[in-house]
Amino acid sequence: MIFSEFHRSSDENPNEFILASVLRSCTQLAGIEKGTQLHSFVVKTGCDQDLYVGTSLIDFYSKTGDIEEARQVFDDLSVKSAVTWTTIIAGYAKSGRSETSLQLFYQMGETDIVPDRYVLSSVLSACSMLEFLGGGKQIHAYVLRRGTEMDVSVSNVLIDFYVKCGRVKTGRKLFDQMEFKNVISWTTMIAGYMQNSFDWEAMKLFADMSRLGWKPDGFACTSVLTSCGSLEALEQGRQVHAYAIKANRESDEFVKNGLIDMYSKCDSLIDARKTFDVTANHNVISYNAMIEGYSRQQKLYEALDIFREMRVNLLPPSLLTFVSLLGLSASIFTLDLSKQIHSLVIKFGVSLDIFAGSSLIDVYSKCSFVKDARLVFEEMNDKDIVAASNLASLPHGQQFHNQLIKTGQDFDPFVTNALVDMYAKCGSIEGARKMFSSTIWRDVVCWNSMISTYAQHGEAEEALKMFEGMINEGIKPNYVTFVGVLSACGHVGLVEDGVQSL
Repeated sequence: MIFSEFHRSSDENPNEFILASVLRSCTQLAGIEKGTQLHSFVVKTGCDQDLYVGTSLIDFYSKTGDIEEARQVFDDLSVKSAVTWTTIIAGYAKSGRSETSLQLFYQMGETDIVPDRYVLSSVLSACSMLEFLGGGKQIHAYVLRRGTEMDVSVSNVLIDFYVKCGRVKTGRKLFDQMEFKNVISWTTMIAGYMQNSFDWEAMKLFADMSRLGWKPDGFACTSVLTSCGSLEALEQGRQVHAYAIKANRESDEFVKNGLIDMYSKCDSLIDARKTFDVTANHNVISYNAMIEGYSRQQKLYEALDIFREMRVNLLPPSLLTFVSLLGLSASIFTLDLSKQIHSLVIKFGVSLDIFAGSSLIDVYSKCSFVKDARLVFEEMNDKDIVAASNLASLPHGQQFHNQLIKTGQDFDPFVTNALVDMYAKCGSIEGARKMFSSTIWRDVVCWNSMISTYAQHGEAEEALKMFEGMINEGIKPNYVTFVGVLSACGHVGLVEDGVQSL
């Protein structure tokens, strides 16, 4: 308004400083129409080649979602400063166009302009999004080679880059070498540990942070609560909850959802429900956490009650909502409920992912609705070994196996374990045996698949040999293992041998 009044009452055109200031105001207020009008005025008055005005226009278009127009302004500028380059590179990174950010960084290297810490931070963020390890390493080397000041912000972004690329030890080495740290440094490292399933390390670093007098923020609390939930570390989770109350972080939406999720995963549903009930404004995440918690303990009515409340409050369910409910209905063979959930999946236009599709295939197969199971399989956008296993479709499973061999993924331990399970469920005992023998690393699911396969085929002695081998390799048996062993012995009248083995 002040600018419009000035323009009407003055014979002089506003200078570049006034124009740049007004453009910054348009950016902050997301005033797209006013900013676009001002751009036209800038071109009309011949100020479009001014460095300050041009950079402000790039910033305006980048932050209001028109990166193509920002690039047009950038390309038209005859003179560019380090700030100009930083603005366009950051704009592309934030709009999800990380590849273009990297291309611009390399173009910048061909000029006389030396990248500053803001440019380096933006490009490293782009490498993090792409998990482009080689590019990030080159930038790290550039920083070291040019002796660029490694301030806290650059170090933090480097740590974030390495942990997102799975190089957690390198990230921790950088963290330990930092002369000065801030809360973001600690939070980035804790989150990195959590994201890479180094959950004990995340909990220990959070404890060290608190012990040394730092005050963890909401993001640090949320990250460590995820780790507590993964490890079912209820006591440590309660300590984080106590800190959140003391530090007045409990009202943080992410912390509240993290607490509900942690208590649910630790099977402390009373605490989870208490936290849920005192939360003022529920969202899809908090509802999903409660539904998943009830589903884990097969509490059907409680899970459905939360789901009904969610729909009454007009919150659209997400894919995770349906995955949790389908997993529960599949585990207790409730065909009618599964069909109702399937109908809702279609009604809300949710695409069947691997987890939801596999759960539907599982329940339809268990209830002998093989045709429906196959139709679901054909509908799925992404099909995997688990889905083929639940469908008990050996040809589909073998197709996946051949594809995995072609792409060189057949040596991945998680993939080989899934292949053992697929062959076992499809009744191919020879295929399962071959995969099992070739597997370097076997988890409890892998051993259980072989024991159950031998049990179903009446080969009790082989099942017992598998059980003994499992114990000798230090794998802790679970409930499924014991059921498999007893079933194997029961088929051939060796129940006493089975009991003695247990």
